[in-house]
Amino acid sequence: ESSSHHDVFPISPRAQLAISAESAFTLTSSPKAPWLHRFRYTLDASTNGLPHEMICSPSVVLLITSSSDDYINCLAELANVHHLPRPYHDGHYDPNGLRREFLVLHDVIHGPADFDEQRALQNMRNRFGAGCCNVLKVNSLTPQSV
Repeated sequence: ESSSHHDVFPISPRAQLAISAESAFTLTSSPKAPWLHRFRYTLDASTNGLPHEMICSPSVVLLITSSSDDYINCLAELANVHHLPRPYHDGHYDPNGLRREFLVLHDVIHGPADFDEQRALQNMRNRFGAGCCNVLKVNSLTPQSV
């Protein structure tokens, strides 16, 4: 079998299909109808998404780092094409058509005390674009307000 978008999954597509067909078989028929097992396997195999349909392509990629890291360079590295799944390298999907969202997690209690959210957002927007960058503060409630 040639390399395809299924290579990234821990279970092979053939094994996954066999499991699905066996499950469908046990739900719909007695063990004395082997023809149904073959039919379900063939039906599942023929209706599985094809690489050109982009059915297995991610709709969005979340690139997340911590504010305690060098967040701009870290996000730039995560956005690098070599981190994408194999179909993007094989030419099945266009990496430029992939929607990316950039997020910096800032821990208010344990993170850098000098972190400036507005400056961070501006730096991210300058590097990655205006509509795809956010900062999420965690541990922002004081113990008294909980």
